[in-house]
Amino acid sequence: MAARLLASSGAVHFVGIGGVGMAGLAWHLHRRGRGVTGTDAVESRVTAWLRTEGVPVRIGHGAVALPQEAEWVIRTPAVGDTNEEVRTARARGIPVLPRGFVLPALLDAYRGIAVAGTHGKTTTSALLLHLMQEAGLGPSGCIGGELDDTGAVARAGSGTWFVAEADESDGTLSRYRPEIGLVTNIEFDHMDHFPDEAAFRACFEQFASATRRLLVVRSDDAVAREIGALAPRLLCLGAEKGADLYIGRVWSDAEGSDFEFAPRGGPVQRLRVPLPGVHNVWNAAAAVGISLECGAAPEALAEALPRFRSVRRRYEIVVDSPRIAVISDYAHHPTEIRAVLDAARRRGRRLVAIYQPHRYTRTRTLAGEFPSSFDGLAHLVLAPVYAASEAPVAGGTSRDLMARFDPRRHVPVELAEDLDDAWERALASLRDGDMLLVLGAGDVESLAQRARERWSVAGNKEVGSEAV
Repeated sequence: MAARLLASSGAVHFVGIGGVGMAGLAWHLHRRGRGVTGTDAVESRVTAWLRTEGVPVRIGHGAVALPQEAEWVIRTPAVGDTNEEVRTARARGIPVLPRGFVLPALLDAYRGIAVAGTHGKTTTSALLLHLMQEAGLGPSGCIGGELDDTGAVARAGSGTWFVAEADESDGTLSRYRPEIGLVTNIEFDHMDHFPDEAAFRACFEQFASATRRLLVVRSDDAVAREIGALAPRLLCLGAEKGADLYIGRVWSDAEGSDFEFAPRGGPVQRLRVPLPGVHNVWNAAAAVGISLECGAAPEALAEALPRFRSVRRRYEIVVDSPRIAVISDYAHHPTEIRAVLDAARRRGRRLVAIYQPHRYTRTRTLAGEFPSSFDGLAHLVLAPVYAASEAPVAGGTSRDLMARFDPRRHVPVELAEDLDDAWERALASLRDGDMLLVLGAGDVESLAQRARERWSVAGNKEVGSEAV
């Protein structure tokens, strides 16, 4: 069905077009000459970007929002069967396809590179796009994050390569057949869709089996390495001598990391990635290794890597002054939170965080892992769970999560009633010189914008409970 959609010339309507994965796909179909329209519940940088690119976007859902000329409908996983546009489309006999059915079919028209994994997909995809572009390979791409301040989430190049962030959240990862695949890591997630870890793993197994040329995995991820054996060719990224893609010594600081890198049989280079945290060394090394496989020159990659600009909300520096620093990050899984805190601690500041849990199912399943992931904070404020279309489940609320914190072993934590309350509680905890971390995958990012506005003139406003 997805192949038929791409082969046709009919108009396509996107329900939930403001989601980054949806927006990139809509943009590419628009560039291919298709009539594209879309709706979303709220205005955003992404919807504004789509309009500047010529894609009509309407804010607000409803039956009247579905254009009469629409012949296809694509919906985000967050949009259910009760959505009026979806119901109206089906009543008219219009096919309704999930986003995750169409992007893999689009990738088939190119030499596809699919970046999969529980953590690091967006950053690694953006690194790949940047490196391959700077190396003259002219890649196109579609990723799950904003590449710049305009809200852009996709790129079109003159070459034959296409980089796609391959989402596993709804199981559609199994539909990809890329020439080159990458699995950054595998850790159980998306409990709203997968009944257990075995089902989650099976999705990655299908992805590995369908990869047509080679798959790249980390050698220290035992599950990914086992799954990699299903691919026609496996490249292991590792710190051990003899690894296919070798990472040697690492020198990290608050602004980024230098690291030794060498493909098997090749000379060792010292590279610089301007992203803090050892996890970003692995992301960068994977992107370099794949770029080499695609024909990029090592010298071009060494020059391009330090010029990389991070994706929005991936350790995004919102405010940086002697009196206050603010970092906004999409982290919503214990492993991701630990990585952000590891990078933040390198700045030597006292750390305060606002965290908005994402989905009740994830919060309930990983509740025992969350408290220790915040080690190193001076204070934590828990906002209510961002539901992401889920109904509340027993054991999955922020109050349930707070009960898992032991005051003898874990960071001081308090529960907020809403985001406004979370903001006020964090302000009361801040001191001159602190760093505030705004963490979560929901609308908590609005507090990062509030911080930007409050402290846009460094040093002219009070920081928190202690006026300066």
